[in-house]
Amino acid sequence: MSKKIFVLDDEEVVVCLFRNLLRKAGYEVHTHTKSESALDEIMKFKPDLMILDLTMPVKDGYELIDDIRTVRSLNVIPILVVTACYDDYLLKKLEEARIQDYFNKPIVANEVLVKVRQLLS
Repeated sequence: MSKKIFVLDDEEVVVCLFRNLLRKAGYEVHTHTKSESALDEIMKFKPDLMILDLTMPVKDGYELIDDIRTVRSLNVIPILVVTACYDDYLLKKLEEARIQDYFNKPIVANEVLVKVRQLLS
């Protein structure tokens, strides 16, 4: 059975890129574009890994991560964060949120696959 990955990004083109890349690599992928309803979708899908964008309308990635961390069954699932911004403040926030890894946009396919494999091994 293939590993399950949940992808959340408000940009449809980014969601499509992840979906195609990860499915081609053999993963079962569930994508979503609305952060305000993502927690319910995550709980239904029960992923082995989550890939989340930080900059989202309505509810940002940090708020969603806080919500995820309050659900015992989701608390242990690794999270890979996607961001267009990178600075020391971001690193501090990611460490506080217990984020396993991150990468910057624009997305590099090989980098994504390497990090996904590492987090799922």
